[in-house]
Formats: sequence, structure tokens, C-alpha cells
Amino acid sequence: MASQGSPRRRPPATMASSHRALIVSAAALALAIAACEPTEVREARHRKAAAEGRAAAERELREQDAAIRRSVEAQQQADAADADVALTDRLVARARATLADPTGAHFERYFLNAGRTAVCGLVSVRDDAGRYGSPMFFMSTLQGEVAVASGKEPLTDADVRLMRIQSELGCTPR
Repeated sequence: MASQGSPRRRPPATMASSHRALIVSAAALALAIAACEPTEVREARHRKAAAEGRAAAERELREQDAAIRRSVEAQQQADAADADVALTDRLVARARATLADPTGAHFERYFLNAGRTAVCGLVSVRDDAGRYGSPMFFMSTLQGEVAVASGKEPLTDADVRLMRIQSELGCTPR
């Protein structure tokens, strides 16, 4: 009689199959709900996913464009620097050619002015005894004008003219 008052227990195997059935039913219900999703909601979800994909692709393209732009700018800067070096070398060679002893000249601290129209700097030339004198200011322009300070005191007219042109071109010794 003790069995009359207590609830009847199922065997464990039956309980497990009942849980499985409940899980399968829940999964089937979820699939049915998903399949019954309104067309507008499904299309909106697809549009949103497509828009996110396009936005990601556009971001990638912008990043690639920026990388290409940086590369081109770096190349242009390198090309400009190469052009400046070539121009500087040409103008120094022009100044060297005007000296009495071109092979004995020592050019130093020369630079291209801000307007890229002249090279200015210092040059030391050898005297008759083969010794280098004090550095003197020189300037060589794109227009073919070359001037070297005389290094004499008092200043000569050519030195004064050189100083005037130097000031006009922004060629001050650094």
C-alpha cells in the first residue's frame, strides 16, 4: 500500500527519451518560426548584411587608395630630392668651371636656395703654393651667373654686387 500514496516514477530511459522529444520539438518549432519569418523582415536582414559587406569593401578600397597615394607621394618626394641633387651638382660644376684651378677647389656647405634658382655655399681654392685659402662665398644661378667673393678687404664692387644678389635670392651662408 505504500505505493498508493507516492507518485509513480518513470524508469530513467523513458525520461531521457521524453527530454529528447522535448528538445526536438523545440528545434522544430524554432525552424518553423524562422521559416515563417515575414518576407519583409528577411529581405531587410539581407539588405543590411549586403550593406555591411559593401561598407567593408568600400573601407578596404579607401585603405588601398590611401596606401597607393602615400606610395606615390613618397616617390614624388624622392624624385624631387633626386632632381634637387642633380640641379645642385650641375650648378656647382658650373661654378667650378669658372675657377682658375677647378680641380683644386674644395666646395663645402653648399645648398639650393628656397626658390631652387641658385646654389650658394663656400669654396676654398688653392693658392700658388698649393695651400687652401679661407673659404669664400660662392653663388651659381640657373641663369648662368656665377660669382665668388674675392676674399679681399675692403670689399670690391663685385663683392658688393654678390652680396646684393645673395640677399635677393635668399642665399645666406648656413
